[in-house]
Amino acid sequence: LLVGKHIAVEAVKYVKTISLLKPAEMHVPATRRFPNIEEVRILCLLQGLGEFDDDGDETYMLALETAYSATPFLTGFPKLKRAFIGGRLMNRRREDDGTEVESLLFVEYDAYCSGPNNHEEIFRGLVMSLGGAFKTGLLSSDVTLEGVNHYNWNLVRPCLQSGERTETHSCSWCRNVVEQFPIPHILSEFRQGSVWFIARNYCLSERGVWAIINGRPGGKQAIQRASEEVLCNKLCNCLRDCSSTLKTIPLDIGKRMQIENLTKLRVKVLSEASLSEIDGLIDVGFDPTQIRIEYLQSKLLRFLSITRGKPT
Repeated sequence: LLVGKHIAVEAVKYVKTISLLKPAEMHVPATRRFPNIEEVRILCLLQGLGEFDDDGDETYMLALETAYSATPFLTGFPKLKRAFIGGRLMNRRREDDGTEVESLLFVEYDAYCSGPNNHEEIFRGLVMSLGGAFKTGLLSSDVTLEGVNHYNWNLVRPCLQSGERTETHSCSWCRNVVEQFPIPHILSEFRQGSVWFIARNYCLSERGVWAIINGRPGGKQAIQRASEEVLCNKLCNCLRDCSSTLKTIPLDIGKRMQIENLTKLRVKVLSEASLSEIDGLIDVGFDPTQIRIEYLQSKLLRFLSITRGKPT
């Protein structure tokens, strides 16, 4: 009996990942038994109802107990590197031969949550408790957090319903998210899309978001590292909104671009408003000297859809 107990005590020291399927398993004092946990998967925030929508996805409800317990539970693991907060739900799909296939999927909270009636308020509380843990250092800023992100916190931000924002005022919710969550978590928006996500996910202006990040510890360095990607994405977005005109070009330009018989090219000219947006990013710390010519060319060629060997 004593040998078995000793083995059990020693074995937990080698456990690096745990998954939780029930809210009752999130017992904070028990975290002390697992000092080397690096990854936690909380799969009981979303509880399946055994019913399926037209796409074959299982409907679910938000678990209140999990939402309240998730943050203090995660803070009990000093070596935590990655966490997922969501659910593991069933998906049913029918193959071409009529066979029905079932699979379990990791699912994040979204707009299709079936309940309870105040599920948005509950999830909002979870977001703010996580933000507070990051700000106070209870959760390391190096933790990669999945399942709670700009896609679903945008669904519950109160300014969407209240219209709290004016030209000179933004809601405290959006400011707190940008001030509290790890900078890489905020910057991930740009690596999964383009700069226009900022306008969609916060009532802060784009420049306001970057000004807050610039004032945070490590913010200037983060902005410096992101300069190339963010500025080039902004340029492409501005070009997308510009009108174009077809202009005749010198023959040597076509040769330099290695496109045969290129005599005309559609030219886009940035508007004053677009130039002002780019200047605003530079004012808050983005450095255009960090942009490599090769990177800029590849972004523009991809944006303009110029195919090598075909005249445009």
